[in-house]
Amino acid sequence: MTNTTYTPKQVDEMGWVVADSQTETYPFQIRFRQVPADFQKNKYGYLIRVFWKMAKAQPDGLASREELEPMQAFENRFIDATEPKEIAILTAVLTGRGEREFVIYTQSKEGFVQALTHMPQEQERYPIEIHAENDSSWSYYHNEVDHIK
Repeated sequence: MTNTTYTPKQVDEMGWVVADSQTETYPFQIRFRQVPADFQKNKYGYLIRVFWKMAKAQPDGLASREELEPMQAFENRFIDATEPKEIAILTAVLTGRGEREFVIYTQSKEGFVQALTHMPQEQERYPIEIHAENDSSWSYYHNEVDHIK
């Protein structure tokens, strides 16, 4: 393995994969970045899971057109506030059951909170709930995406 350092531009070039799936009870969609094997995951050892509860999901639990715009704005603002500064990387987005989950890895929980606090906001608070835990092996990411590749 090489000690390649990835610049923010290179992170942007990591391709996204989109997959539709179905559990026994609900459909869901997963979008994830193809993270190269030599990406320095150990630099981002904290898992942050941001859950966006949709007020107007489709009957099947997927995002309605009304929900897509504010969720996309949040995602774009988050990426702009964190990735160029190498604070965090958005690795996957799961949508189903009336919610969207943003799977983020960060170097520092405090840095993540500071970036989130200082990014542009809407007049109303984002309908999000945040969970954080140590995950230096990126096991959550691999559990969600490795079977898709």
